[in-house]
Amino acid sequence: MIAGRSDLVDLDIVIRRETDKAWGIADPNKIGNILWLPKSQCEMSNVKRPRWSATLTCPEWLAKENRLI
Repeated sequence: MIAGRSDLVDLDIVIRRETDKAWGIADPNKIGNILWLPKSQCEMSNVKRPRWSATLTCPEWLAKENRLI
């Protein structure tokens, strides 16, 4: 999928929703808003319950587009 690419960033996020094709994460810039990120472009790791905090790995361009960095 995205292994071996140097333009990846790791972000600490909170998972709010999930579909077969996307992750819905809490928008750090607007309380109550959900940002949808395609699973085809992202990986989740270190998922912790019950708060559903996790580490999101995604391309830098996608993080910038969604104002995550």
